[in-house]
Amino acid sequence: MKVGLLGYGGVGKTTLFTVLAGQEVAAGAPGERHLGSVEVIDPRLDHVRDLWKPRKFTRARFEVEDGPALPRGDVAGRGEKVAALREPDAFLLVIGGFEEAALQLGKELADPLAQRRALLDDLLLYDLEALERRHSKSRDRLKKGSGDRAALLREVEQLEKITAHLEAGKSPRELQQDGDVRKLIQELKLFLDRPLVTVFNVGEAALSDAAAVAALKKTERSAVLCAPIEKEIAGLPVPDRAAFLAEYGLAEPASPLLTRLAYESLDLLSFFTMGPDEVRAWPIPRGSSALTAAGRIHSDLARGFIRAEVIPYAQVASATNERELKAASRAELMGKEYEVQDGDILNIRFSV
Repeated sequence: MKVGLLGYGGVGKTTLFTVLAGQEVAAGAPGERHLGSVEVIDPRLDHVRDLWKPRKFTRARFEVEDGPALPRGDVAGRGEKVAALREPDAFLLVIGGFEEAALQLGKELADPLAQRRALLDDLLLYDLEALERRHSKSRDRLKKGSGDRAALLREVEQLEKITAHLEAGKSPRELQQDGDVRKLIQELKLFLDRPLVTVFNVGEAALSDAAAVAALKKTERSAVLCAPIEKEIAGLPVPDRAAFLAEYGLAEPASPLLTRLAYESLDLLSFFTMGPDEVRAWPIPRGSSALTAAGRIHSDLARGFIRAEVIPYAQVASATNERELKAASRAELMGKEYEVQDGDILNIRFSV
């Protein structure tokens, strides 16, 4: 899983990347891309680790990418330049709501909500341009008699359907039910087909304005934070973070919050495996079967699947030591069609 940071220049994308990835980025040429890895903090997994005390402990992880800033204004003809930014599975839209960003972006984008609307409009234009390029190529091939005429006619029709859908202000994700159209959308890697999380990066004063924060949080799947403060928190020893968070009225650091929002946007859940050798979290799509979970661990487990021993996390949540953990770990045997639930602890019985 890869999550990309998208935003205009000067909105604090790279500072946020530093917070998430835990690595400093050296000053470089504009247009540089930075790739890092983010641990998925899950208190349930930490609880099992603390009780079991395994030799190895592995959190779920995902990649985070900070790409070049999106150009502002007229995006015509710039689609090829942003093609490399289309790769991630989900995007964090970084909105600069602090004074320096307002000065750089101009009065019309000083308001964070207006800036978000402008960014979404630009992403729509990039997607429409990608559709138009593909449409033009398909029409040219039809004129030249190159390729399967019936397939090309069908593709042209599908491209026009997708274009009309986007021009009507609808999300390409709403076209899930049409298999051929969905396949074409995925091939084009449209920005607006990806799950989106909005990150309002505001100044310290705005962060303490409860009414302003509440107004921004009305945006679906969003977070409000101050990246420099988050960077400072991330650099503190873990025991010292609680007091710093309390000082700013923050419930938790940005990293676990944004990780959770990214997970939700991708409709992922975590299941766990535990034992003296390792306690580990595994991300899978919501609705996955026990057979899919087995294959996520190792292909041999799926190939020789017999049964899944399932312990819901809630069953062991109140355990305070290893003995209580083991006593509470009463597993139910489930078949390969069992739908794995968030926080399930699995042990796969298999034979190969």
